[in-house]
Amino acid sequence: MTIVNIYMPNTKTDKVKTIKKLKDYLESEQEENNLLIVGDFNLIMDEQDCSPPYTDNPGLTTKWNELEIDNDLVDGWRFSHPNERQFTYVQANSLCRIDRMYAVRNMLN
Repeated sequence: MTIVNIYMPNTKTDKVKTIKKLKDYLESEQEENNLLIVGDFNLIMDEQDCSPPYTDNPGLTTKWNELEIDNDLVDGWRFSHPNERQFTYVQANSLCRIDRMYAVRNMLN
């Protein structure tokens, strides 16, 4: 099993670099059947994960979606709670789910 802990920086430029580094790392590893990627993503993929509803820059979400597809990754919590809204980050005027766990799809079945 491979477990990757990630901290996604806050700026768009740094997020792009982090996603690229992770993509390069995953490509350099042998095919892994049991992969978990966990951490603070600072990336809102779906407006149901933020209140008020919000999603990040479409270019960033597309890059992350490509990484998910290429590695057959699934957001573990969203897989188990497709319609539920809970948040891991609370600020004065917003609530967001930025801490997530991704797993290879076959681990969740």
